[in-house]
Amino acid sequence: MAGLSLESGVVRFIELEGGIGNLKVARKGEVSTETGVIQQDMVSDFAALEQALNALKAQIGGHWPRQAAIGIPPRDVLIRVVELPSMSAQDAREAFKWEFDKYFPFSSLEATFDLAPITLPADEPGDKARFLVAATRTRTIDRIVETARRAGLSAGPVEPTNLAIYRSATGPLPPSDAGHLLVSIGRESTQVIMGYRGDGMLYRTFLVGGAGKVPSADAFAAIAREALSTIAYTRSQYRNLNVDRVFLSGEFGRTEGLNEQLGQGSGLPVSVLNPWDVWGISTSGETPPGFDAAIGLALRDVL
Repeated sequence: MAGLSLESGVVRFIELEGGIGNLKVARKGEVSTETGVIQQDMVSDFAALEQALNALKAQIGGHWPRQAAIGIPPRDVLIRVVELPSMSAQDAREAFKWEFDKYFPFSSLEATFDLAPITLPADEPGDKARFLVAATRTRTIDRIVETARRAGLSAGPVEPTNLAIYRSATGPLPPSDAGHLLVSIGRESTQVIMGYRGDGMLYRTFLVGGAGKVPSADAFAAIAREALSTIAYTRSQYRNLNVDRVFLSGEFGRTEGLNEQLGQGSGLPVSVLNPWDVWGISTSGETPPGFDAAIGLALRDVL
């Protein structure tokens, strides 16, 4: 179980062993990248990314595992909720090829996509089903996988880092019938995710993060406004949605005063989540913030 997350300003790796209730860190590491390598949550310099991966490999002992799940920066991927006739996910993948161009601004001929069934608040049993679809240009996937290969790493599953962030925050818990908002604050961006019954239903990337020698109060006020507007938007779209809690996570999710600011603005209880605790991961060293996406990638197939 290994995950490599590509994030603005940093690449992180973690390798876990054991199972639910007995997860342990085998290896972990992170390497900061130069400005422009992964910029505004998109990979922009693949040669420099390869150098960062080589530095990360050296940091974790000079060798990679057999393979690792890789997280693509959120703005290299588009995520949509689509409605299709009720069918299996396998059949939906085939059927959606004919609907692809209605939802995404590039052709299905140059795209790689996958989907999974989700439940939305207004859904009732019937002849329609909702699917969460993630799509990117095939050349983006190819360049990321090839860059990892040149650095000696064989790619396993590849998925958006914001999906992995949601997985790391929700943990191995039974899904709730209510809605919840996850606000995960990274170095240069914030992921705002509305969840319902254990599924992420709305993913937004806000290009304001917590990086800086002294994190700006204005930045965190802007993040709070974005979170509150997301709650208002989803409530207007889904009248049956009961949002009962806000979760904070990410490298800067523990920023002093932010939970109170969100609580006062939303009128909802706010909890700060630490994925190391959520999943009960034991380690002999530190449990640094910011490993949310890498942990979620490593645990992609554990449930």
